Amino acid sequence: MDAGGAAVLASLWEVDDQSTLDLMKSFYKGLGELGPAASLAAAQRSMLDEKDLADPYQWAAFVVVGPGE
Repeated sequence: MDAGGAAVLASLWEVDDQSTLDLMKSFYKGLGELGPAASLAAAQRSMLDEKDLADPYQWAAFVVVGPGE
């Protein structure tokens, strides 16, 4: 954020690579239209529909720090 970024997407704990890949694909797909916070929330909700990835441990580690508008 010191370098001028408006928001940072951070992980609070180590998460499986495959679940992170799936979440990030969904996150970046909605980023331009929704903004960081809403895009992350939508991506996390979409993970609930994935049988192998529905456990929040797989995706709840990610948070947006900053305005996230």
